[in-house]
Amino acid sequence: MKSLEKAWDDLIEIATRKDLEAVSKIVLDDIVLSVDTQVWTGKAGYMGVAEVFWHKKLPDGRFISKNEKIEVSKDGSLGYVFGTHSFLKAEDNSVFEHVHHLYVWRKHECTWKMAAIHISHPPKQ
Repeated sequence: MKSLEKAWDDLIEIATRKDLEAVSKIVLDDIVLSVDTQVWTGKAGYMGVAEVFWHKKLPDGRFISKNEKIEVSKDGSLGYVFGTHSFLKAEDNSVFEHVHHLYVWRKHECTWKMAAIHISHPPKQ
């Protein structure tokens, strides 16, 4: 499990830098990304969403994440990270978006790669 925690920490560091080249190296070619009811498939779909979000929707802001569970399968080939993350406005650190996340990771050539991601927005109270 330690290596999956490290993979998650690496992803957070990459996302903080908004480094599209680095994230492209930890995404499987057949990744599936869903946000609420929208679905993108393949690395190109994921990269398009990441680019728009990181560079247009969150150009100067930052985010914080809190994981509730990180688990790895008995054979060590699959794992998941479940939790929440919030996106903060740069000017005042107020939350402009809060989501639940589920990242599914698969071992590929001894390295953790993102295989599927589901992001959901909690219902408004």
